[in-house]
Amino acid sequence: MKSIKSDSIYMVVPYGIGDAMILCGLKRHIEDRYGAEVVPVIKPSQEIVPKLYGITNYELQAFGNNELRQMAELVKEPTPGKLFVAHPAFGKEQLNESFLNHRLSFVDMLCEHYGIEHGLRIDFPVYCPESKGELRRKLGYTDYKDIILLAPEMKSASDSERIQDNLFLKMISEYEDKGYKVVVNCDAHSDVYKGYAVDLSLEELVFLGCNAEKVISSRSGFCDLIYGFAADLDILYPNKAFFDLFEMKKIFAKENTRVSESVLSIAGELRRLGYGSAAIYGYGNVGKRVRYSLQAENFDVQYVIDRNEICEKGIDSFSIDQKLPQVDVVLVSIPDDGDIACKLNSYGLNTLFLKDLMKGANL
Repeated sequence: MKSIKSDSIYMVVPYGIGDAMILCGLKRHIEDRYGAEVVPVIKPSQEIVPKLYGITNYELQAFGNNELRQMAELVKEPTPGKLFVAHPAFGKEQLNESFLNHRLSFVDMLCEHYGIEHGLRIDFPVYCPESKGELRRKLGYTDYKDIILLAPEMKSASDSERIQDNLFLKMISEYEDKGYKVVVNCDAHSDVYKGYAVDLSLEELVFLGCNAEKVISSRSGFCDLIYGFAADLDILYPNKAFFDLFEMKKIFAKENTRVSESVLSIAGELRRLGYGSAAIYGYGNVGKRVRYSLQAENFDVQYVIDRNEICEKGIDSFSIDQKLPQVDVVLVSIPDDGDIACKLNSYGLNTLFLKDLMKGANL
């Protein structure tokens, strides 16, 4: 980094593009609150974000978790001449917990951490990347309106709960039958989409996302990048919990009416399989999201099973070594370790792994 100026607040984004978008979109409110210029400090991979907002004074730097914890210990609020970690997971974990438990919205969590009022929403970007000849060469196509862009990746979700590839592969067939060229943006599962995955820079991807005939994307930071400009964007959520945490209307100051948001119903899938009640095995973040989603859809969740003691009101909990009450199915929120299903089946309980449920799911 360059030398730190004593009259500027340096706000370090430790996580993803969505966090960088919110910081840049709230920049003017933070500056009004503290009477100092805010300089975003972002990872090199996020450089497109300040560019979209026309911000020219920013720093590119990636810090390790230990460095971030030390910064958070030293600087508790935005302060001129200091590096401030712009996420409460470092130093204000209670805010992060309030968000994960649906007591605070995503933006309000960060607003409280920044020391600005609740209820603010972020501005739309002011700039969209331009097309370059290199993009047309990569695509082998000249008319962007003939392209359907699919973006399956969702790095904020576990592999078990994300929308599985089979749903996107089905979309590829459907749109190809209609005469469209399908392009897939996907790093982690590019072997699944062989022949459709194209290596695009982030700026190329954003341009294509704003100019393609249609974009269908799992909810990710990419959706934030193109929300203000997209001509036709379908955003897919793997469950009700993710929707309630990250719904676009709760983030942006204006609504793009050309954007639709769809939620996969875990409760609907269980009912389709003939189940009317469930227990949840594994009560980490994934299990909590599953329970929240099922209860939001009035599905009967009778208890949870976890190796750790559960200290939450209104939850009946057991360890796997206790006698477990009968229930239609135990939905396992963690990957199979080879023993879980055998143990549960020995109690006469039906088991279903969340990942397997998601493989059969349809929107």
